[in-house]
Amino acid sequence: MTKKSPQTINHFLAAIKSFYKTALHLKLYKSQNPLIDANYNIAMGDITSLSMRENKPRLPQIAGTEIPTQTSYRRQSDSYFKLVANEWKPSIIADRDLPYIIYRAGSQAGCSLRDEVIIRMLFETGARINEILELTIGDYRQRIDQYEIAAHNKGSEKKRTKFLRFSQDLLKILIRYVNGERKAHAFSKQTFTKLSDNDLIFLTRNGDPYTYRAFYSQWTKITEQAKIKMNIHKTRHWFVTNMIRSIYETTNVSNQIELKKKELINYMKWKDPETIKVYEHFFNEAAFRDIYENMAKKMQEYEQDYLSGSHNLGESNDFSNTSLPAEEVEWINDFYKGME
Repeated sequence: MTKKSPQTINHFLAAIKSFYKTALHLKLYKSQNPLIDANYNIAMGDITSLSMRENKPRLPQIAGTEIPTQTSYRRQSDSYFKLVANEWKPSIIADRDLPYIIYRAGSQAGCSLRDEVIIRMLFETGARINEILELTIGDYRQRIDQYEIAAHNKGSEKKRTKFLRFSQDLLKILIRYVNGERKAHAFSKQTFTKLSDNDLIFLTRNGDPYTYRAFYSQWTKITEQAKIKMNIHKTRHWFVTNMIRSIYETTNVSNQIELKKKELINYMKWKDPETIKVYEHFFNEAAFRDIYENMAKKMQEYEQDYLSGSHNLGESNDFSNTSLPAEEVEWINDFYKGME
């Protein structure tokens, strides 16, 4: 199992399959195709030699002149790596303090200003790490709002089809990094306003593009300092969880909630809008816990009143009596029937 999505895995396996087929065809790879199952070959043997006459086409089985093929024979496939009967679901990360734990660990580990900007951008924007590492100065200039930057999306072939929103504090740190640390390491000693649109924002100390592998080594060092194990992609899950929490905290009007959720889906550029339902399920459970705790608290209060004698149950012992509205009673009765 992997934390990658099924679509990503299938694309990856298809690419490997095509690579080896091409390499074998061009005689650049002399070994056996690693996607072919060796155990299958041994078990099945050379079926062709048993069921075909040399230099002659095979006649139909009804003719009765050919050796019958094995009943268990099936056409061999090189698709031996498949995702079967497992549904990928995003992680729910509800710890409000997670970003600050990582920020503090980064400071303690002595991370650079560049890495601080990237990590803060991960948590504040919900972007994928490669979307951030490939940002250019022109991406920032493309947006009208000073707290936004254009970015490519997964599968957009580097086209800027989305934008990232960040805070005023992060913009200040970003400009400070570009005019200071980045300028010291870049080949072109230009400031934020004078850099070319094509200039990458994040560079190594050698002035080269900052790659995922290079950042990952720094991320590992920071998470070890924080004494947690966390994949970089989980910052994206944290962002979504926090955004949905904010939606429910800022309004309780159903149509406004739905509108805000649609805006979040559009911002995240999810191909499947159903993805958000996994996060909603988490908050629905949390809401139920609040309701349950409130009911349990009321029961404790009523119990104390009853034991102290301050509460009178009344002369009638008709426990079917209720003060609920008639339509609610009808709904409850239907609900009971469903439980039977």
